[in-house]
Amino acid sequence: MEAGIIILIGALSLLLILLFCSHTVREGYVVEKRHYETHAIAKYDRFLRREAMRYTPDRYFIYLSDCRRVEEIEVTKEVFDSLVEGQKWHR
Repeated sequence: MEAGIIILIGALSLLLILLFCSHTVREGYVVEKRHYETHAIAKYDRFLRREAMRYTPDRYFIYLSDCRRVEEIEVTKEVFDSLVEGQKWHR
């Protein structure tokens, strides 16, 4: 009876560890690449009483997948240009 309780407690603790651990993708395959180009956002500034422009820079993202999940990772232009979808990559 004691052995059964110990096994049950061990199984439950292992299940809790697996449920609450955070998993980050360190190595996997590039499944998608996205490039968000520079653009300007016009917004009216009430304090200055005029239009204010805000510029967002180019942003490059890859989606890296392993057996558990897909993660979005921001990379530089050089890394983005060197990668091909389906290629194996690690951080």
